[in-house]
Amino acid sequence: MNKKLNVGCGTDYREGYINIDGSSTLKNVDITLSMPKEKLTNKFEKNSIDFILCNDFLEHHFHFKAIEILEEFVSVLKVGGQLENRVPDSKYIILNPLLSIQCH
Repeated sequence: MNKKLNVGCGTDYREGYINIDGSSTLKNVDITLSMPKEKLTNKFEKNSIDFILCNDFLEHHFHFKAIEILEEFVSVLKVGGQLENRVPDSKYIILNPLLSIQCH
């Protein structure tokens, strides 16, 4: 059986995943974990995870903290495991006239 994590899930609960978020007030969070202060390796063995989904999470951290989080991902992923990471497309946001902010 594949072990999959949905890190920083927020309200994006995914069936078949272990949904992890720093907020204990959200519904359907399986594990409350405030990363990077709290470590994935405190909850999961090294080389035990097949897939990590991380959508719209890393950009909320300073780069040196994001690196710590990525190192945690590498630590718990099995050899050949996969990480899917999504961060906002800043170029799209800046160039899209429907989303751009008008400066005066």
